Amino acid sequence: MKTLNKIGFAVALASSTIAISTVGMSSAQAFVSGRINITGEATSSPAYTQNNTATISFSEYNDLEIVAGSDFGTLMSSTTVDIASLFLSGGTGTVENPVVQFGNGLEFFFKDSNPFPVTRLDAGFITQELKGYFKLGSDTKYGVFSISAQGLGRGGTGSFSATLDTVEKVPEPTTTLGLAALGLGAFFTNSLAKKKKENVNA
Repeated sequence: MKTLNKIGFAVALASSTIAISTVGMSSAQAFVSGRINITGEATSSPAYTQNNTATISFSEYNDLEIVAGSDFGTLMSSTTVDIASLFLSGGTGTVENPVVQFGNGLEFFFKDSNPFPVTRLDAGFITQELKGYFKLGSDTKYGVFSISAQGLGRGGTGSFSATLDTVEKVPEPTTTLGLAALGLGAFFTNSLAKKKKENVNA
């Protein structure tokens, strides 16, 4: 029973080290948190078909919604939102950085590989979640961005919906395993030292 408790403590110690190191590694401040939804008009050039190569532009923003509980500072007072054009070819998409720029200086940068997989529909598409980070001045925070569009087939003009989410960086599996091993190693070293001390005193 004691052994299980000690192992539990060692793993807990390793977990707390993960949490501390994750916070320490990031320069992210609480300047942004939560989710933003953006909707508006999308234009395809040339007019979209499921298989053609096209450049999709995003404009005429109908709504910028900050989801309840989110904190994006002065974002609601921004007068502009600029989303970079998306180049589609086959089942992939390419986008330039910064992907999104707000009037208050907040930007979102893409970090995944370019091009990235895109699901193409009859008159539109859906991207995967694109991993990246928010930047405002010297502050950064990890995030993901996804965008979809529909109605681009006839005339090349339709609508789009985009979502930006802040996320906490998850440590790499190797880091987690390494820290757990360190915690277990410390436990076994401590147990061995105690046994030696008991043998000497006996």
